[in-house]
Amino acid sequence: MDASPAEIWKAARKTLHSMTTAQKVETLKGAGILTVKGNVSEPYKGVIRKSVSQSN
Repeated sequence: MDASPAEIWKAARKTLHSMTTAQKVETLKGAGILTVKGNVSEPYKGVIRKSVSQSN
């Protein structure tokens, strides 16, 4: 049986919360969401916003 989108998101969220900030940035770069310089890629500019809190 396939996992529901909610179950997939729950698992992904758990993984993201366990990552350091550097690991999150590298993951987003690898996915093409961030550029090599760490800026938001063009297709995501209207969707992604910087967090006020820089914890973790």
